[in-house]
Amino acid sequence: MAIAAGFTLLPFGIYRLIHSDWFQAAVDLGTETLILSLTIFAWRTGKVQQACRILIYTNSLAVIASSHQLGLAGVLWLYPIIVANFFLVNRHQALVASLLLLFGVITVGRGIHDFLAMASLIAAALAAISVVYTFAYRVSVQREQLETLAALDALTGLFNRRIFQEECERHRQAMAREGTPCGLLVMDLDHFKS
Repeated sequence: MAIAAGFTLLPFGIYRLIHSDWFQAAVDLGTETLILSLTIFAWRTGKVQQACRILIYTNSLAVIASSHQLGLAGVLWLYPIIVANFFLVNRHQALVASLLLLFGVITVGRGIHDFLAMASLIAAALAAISVVYTFAYRVSVQREQLETLAALDALTGLFNRRIFQEECERHRQAMAREGTPCGLLVMDLDHFKS
């Protein structure tokens, strides 16, 4: 997303600086700087979810400010930000952020004055939100199915070695933290498959 923002926002920010559109240049370049800063923060600290949560709301504020300043040209940024929201955070957080973004654009934005155009904007945005939410839901279900398949032994249907090691580590940490005793029984069954 940082690379995409660089290719899309940076030229607009430079153009607006050249043409003395200071407010919108600040919005474009400030958003670009924030995206880049949050990307570096997430990369260095590993706090990706924190960075993404900040990003969805700051991107939304930038679109609302742009829709107020530029009218329809700013409103059009609503759609890529809706899609980006669902790639950055879980579908429930993205849904809330996208609905708040839509509400902000229709209440603060300028450039859409007639009822039919506003109704079309709302319908198109809600359709985009619905489609991307459904896609995010399906991806989540498929991911859970894949995680389940990766955790089970195909022969027995029991948890595999990876889960065994995770459970051992979880119990070891609990023992160290709480001082509770724990035991482990290991059995080797000859001719298990037959």
